[in-house]
Amino acid sequence: MGKAVTASAAPDLRVLLERAPAMDEVHAALLSAGLGAAGRLLVDGVAVEVAADGAPLDCAGLYDAVANARWEGAADAALRHRASIAIRAAGSERDLGRLLAASRVAAALLALPGALALLDEVGAVFTEAGRAAARLAEAGRVPPLDLWVAVRRFAVADAEGLFIDTLGMAQLGLPDLESYAAEGPDADAVAAWLRKLALYLAQQGAPIRSGDTLDGPDERPVVAREDEATVEPRRPVIRFTPV
Repeated sequence: MGKAVTASAAPDLRVLLERAPAMDEVHAALLSAGLGAAGRLLVDGVAVEVAADGAPLDCAGLYDAVANARWEGAADAALRHRASIAIRAAGSERDLGRLLAASRVAAALLALPGALALLDEVGAVFTEAGRAAARLAEAGRVPPLDLWVAVRRFAVADAEGLFIDTLGMAQLGLPDLESYAAEGPDADAVAAWLRKLALYLAQQGAPIRSGDTLDGPDERPVVAREDEATVEPRRPVIRFTPV
């Protein structure tokens, strides 16, 4: 992909709760899911650390994720939470298995009483607990990228249309993706295309370089360009424009 990508030191995932859980509740939830009860687990060969925090989060990652969230009640859930459980998986940042292992642990912890939401700080993704649990239960062979990587939309100053990008691909050692779109159905199509392409890259790790052409969301060719991000945070991206 060219430029190196470094993931944040933030936990892979956090489960936000209305109250601090007792450790025996945490152990019981992990045991029920067949994951063991230790603070450091071995999930599919990946070492995963689980650490409870009995205080509300106060971090930019949470605020950004709530701003990106599209479910009613996201802001209320962020205000109501009083504790969280951080999930950190060991391994290379380019290892998809690392995030999958962390997600298996998150699925077990989302069953705790008072679970409100799942947070991925790096991808600024904030997902309601019930939806996150359902998504993880149905994931199967398809990685739940929508729980790790946000697809954001921004109005374009002095121009018609929207700017659309992904945030969070650094967790997989990959650059984020950018494109422009007209408002309405076209923007939805571009967002869905970026989501599908991000999933393909996460699964295959196939490189995209400046000058490569792909079939765009309308099956017309687009050309890729490696660059710095248009919108914060600063990071490497692949930007797509019509040929």
